[in-house]
Amino acid sequence: ASGPDTLWVRTLEFPGTDAYGNGIASRGNAIAAVGYLSSGPWLVVRLDQAGDTIWTRTHDTAIVGGLSATSVCLDAQSNVLVAGGGTNFEGAGKPGVPRLHEWRKTGKQFSPLQVQNFALTAKYDSLGELKWLRTDQLRGHGDS
Repeated sequence: ASGPDTLWVRTLEFPGTDAYGNGIASRGNAIAAVGYLSSGPWLVVRLDQAGDTIWTRTHDTAIVGGLSATSVCLDAQSNVLVAGGGTNFEGAGKPGVPRLHEWRKTGKQFSPLQVQNFALTAKYDSLGELKWLRTDQLRGHGDS
């Protein structure tokens, strides 16, 4: 629904999946939004002030253990910075690189080898190229 101050409303279509928004930011003539698709990937969208889509990117780390993009901001050069997090990564491997969650059978139950929480940060340039993606393990209750 739009109100008296609404300049435009846009809906992006992703055939075969539903899209959900988590965050939006505006700076100068640039607008960026993040969310996720029901099929797994997280979503980054760059729009102009008229509401026209400049570029759309999906990143499949959402299906590698549950990374989710939850907030976004734009810098002075219209680069898009994304933040979020996730859980359930298999702990062995290089720091900062998500790996598929592995399960071990124990009797008749399945349990995770190791459950960890991660923070996500990523940067896309103004043209939509992923410049870097970083995941950092968070320490908290139950982490060793």
